[in-house]
This record gives sequence, structure tokens and C-alpha cells, in this order.
Amino acid sequence: LDPRKKTWEIAQTDPAAASRFAAAIPDEWYRSQALAMVAWHTKSKPSFLRIVKEALTAAKKLPGPNRRVSCSAWIIRAIARRGNIDLAETVQESLLDIEKEENPVRRADALFLVYEAVFSVVDVREMVFASLWRSISEMKSWKKDRLLSNLALTIAVDDVDRAVDITNTMAKLTLRQKTLE
Repeated sequence: LDPRKKTWEIAQTDPAAASRFAAAIPDEWYRSQALAMVAWHTKSKPSFLRIVKEALTAAKKLPGPNRRVSCSAWIIRAIARRGNIDLAETVQESLLDIEKEENPVRRADALFLVYEAVFSVVDVREMVFASLWRSISEMKSWKKDRLLSNLALTIAVDDVDRAVDITNTMAKLTLRQKTLE
């Protein structure tokens, strides 16, 4: 059984028990994500901050910037959802970390997760968009058009014109047309 699933189930009714369960998960990847799930259900701000700190500590132990930032996106999403905590510093740390990733595909994949996580926070979203767009521009992979499509569909919620502009940069005509539909 995936420990994240069990954490989510416990957190629905007993966030404190879920926190204890998640903290005991030996694998940093699963522990960090499970703690982010606990944070999602934690009402007390001091407890939330403690859990977020613990989750970020676990994520920072992961090898490679892609894994650290991808995992941190779970925590960033919980912070963004809560809404009463400044997340710019945490996002900035992730942006600095992901710059160490040489592979633009891995960099863009991780940045897209962060972008989705902060989408509701416009100023932070734009900060992530700049890094994401730079990484996508460097990509020479079949994944580029798929990522552009996902990005356009995400942005279309708030800015259809910008989404269309992004879609029009796609090389594959069939995917471009499907995205525009």
C-alpha cells in the first residue's frame, strides 16, 4: 500500500495521527508528499508551519534538483491553498534549485508542477512562468509540444489570448489544433 494513500485516508479524520504516520515513512519522497497531504488538512497555523518545514526538509534530501523541486511542488500547493502564508521564499528556493538541473526537459517538468501549484497566486505564478518558459524554449524533445499544450490549457482558465499565443508556438499541427479546441 502506498503510504501517501494511507496518510490521506488518516488525515481526513485525524491529522495528528496522519502526521505521526507520515513522519515515520523512511523514504524522503513519500514522507515529504505524505506530510504535504497532512498539511492540506491541518487547521492550526503553527502545526501547519511545522509540518511544511518537516516536508521541505525531507524534499531537500532527495538527489537531484528535478526530484527535489517536483516533490516540493506538493508542499508549495498546500501553502498556496492555505492562502495566509507567504510562499514566495519557498518558490524562490525551488527556482534557484531547479536552475542546477542541466536537462531542460527535467527542469521544465518540475517547473510545470510548481506552476500548477502556485497558479492561484498571480504574482508568484508569473515568477515561475518566466523560468518555465525559458526551460521550455531550451527543450529539444517530443515532450515540448505536450508541455506547451498543458501550459496553454492551464493558462486558458485566466487568459485565453495568452493561451492561444502559447498554443501557436507548438510545432505539431494536430496537437495545436486539439489544444485550441
